[in-house]
Amino acid sequence: MPITRKRVAKRKAVQINTPEDPIVNLPCEILTEILSCLPDESTEVRLVCRGFRNCAWPAFGSRISRTKFDMRSIKSMDNLKAISEHAVLVAHVTKLAFTVGHLSSLVPGTQEMLVYDSEDSDCKASIQMTEVEPEEYLDAELLGGVECFRRHQTYWFAEAWRWCPCMDYMTDTLAVYAAKTQKQGVVNFLAETLSKFDHLHSIEYRELMYPEKFMPLWREIMEAMNYIGIKFARPYSPDEAAMDINGIDILLNALVAGDVVVKDLSMGIPAMYCHSIATYTDPTVLQKVLRNVETLKALPLLDAHFSHHLGKDFELVLTSQNAPKLQELTLVGWVADPGSSHDIPSWMSRETVPNSELAPLRVLKLGHSHGKMIDHHFFDFLSAVGSTLRVLTVDIGFQLDWKQLIEFLVTSVVVSLDKLKITGPKISNPKNSPCDVRAVPPKELLYQAAQDVVVAPKKFDEWLQSKWLPKTPAGRIKVTVKKRLKARSK
Repeated sequence: MPITRKRVAKRKAVQINTPEDPIVNLPCEILTEILSCLPDESTEVRLVCRGFRNCAWPAFGSRISRTKFDMRSIKSMDNLKAISEHAVLVAHVTKLAFTVGHLSSLVPGTQEMLVYDSEDSDCKASIQMTEVEPEEYLDAELLGGVECFRRHQTYWFAEAWRWCPCMDYMTDTLAVYAAKTQKQGVVNFLAETLSKFDHLHSIEYRELMYPEKFMPLWREIMEAMNYIGIKFARPYSPDEAAMDINGIDILLNALVAGDVVVKDLSMGIPAMYCHSIATYTDPTVLQKVLRNVETLKALPLLDAHFSHHLGKDFELVLTSQNAPKLQELTLVGWVADPGSSHDIPSWMSRETVPNSELAPLRVLKLGHSHGKMIDHHFFDFLSAVGSTLRVLTVDIGFQLDWKQLIEFLVTSVVVSLDKLKITGPKISNPKNSPCDVRAVPPKELLYQAAQDVVVAPKKFDEWLQSKWLPKTPAGRIKVTVKKRLKARSK
């Protein structure tokens, strides 16, 4: 029987109104992935259907993990408290990131820009670097907006953020009392709030962050700088360092007070070397935090103004007692050579403790190293963790002589890696690189250092391959001929 228009319309109506809607029948994992790809403003999508409503919470929890909670902001802390009290959403939050928003008195500060001078005698534009003041590259409205924000911005527990390491050595005054009392108030609040996140396992602290309310104005400032060719260089300010030192100390104490179990921890470390780290927090507090940590990412923390307060009493060696579950360690800003200009403190432990006492590391990542060579203490450390170490990632930069590292890995009878990843410097032109050719190990040697050797990025790999190519006599004659022809043309 032929299908009439009336029958088609009826069939479509049945398909639309049936509870067997295809969106509802999609697996929750697929719906969660769809929601996680939507813009942050599309939170109303959970009202579309039951499928989106039921699967929205994991996506929201993932989005919260990308949110920075400002410990100085009343609104931010109120949002954190509301999330912790939400019966459904709190179960899907596994990671939290914290910061201390601060606008330094030096921002936007004096900047440098390239100036082209066309009045050269040869009628060619000459280039010179010139310092410009904020009044020269920002209009009065933007400058007024920055000053207005500084004067009228209010902060939660304002006195708590006046604390700095110097206060521990000051005589008792009302200012010190107010700072320490309010600081403990922030610790108590965070301890109570974080203890409600039963599925929380990852904590991150991000330093050098501006307040969220300042960001729209900051984007306008950056547009004004880019318009005239200024590449922003953030000026270092001691008050910013004090804010981050204070924020990390508050966060660590709150984790201990709230008995929060953390498996992944990422934060700034003012001093680090191989198996040893030091912070401005009481080492007993840091030890309690690290007792369940499996992955530790130590980032560099600017603290030049307060480093004289950091001493041997603040050092914590990553032993099996202090960090019994630590398996992955990332040191960003590590020092390869203690005698370099970026010297580690003289009081820091260089001698490696026995293998049986070190944390059972399986993955070691070394990023943005300083110094031209690796000293013997570092090789002693690798030997000490060699029985458990399986993956090593090294960012060699432009200066590090990594040939001796490869030679050590090949000849060592203790270290046996499953994977070695070498991350080289970014090279725009592989044929013209400032890398030190003498530091490049032979190709056969490099690929014997581990079962799986990865070289990145692609440009650096291409540069290495070009250095490994055999130089034939014909090739050298060809280059010589080119040089002679070039000299004759001059």
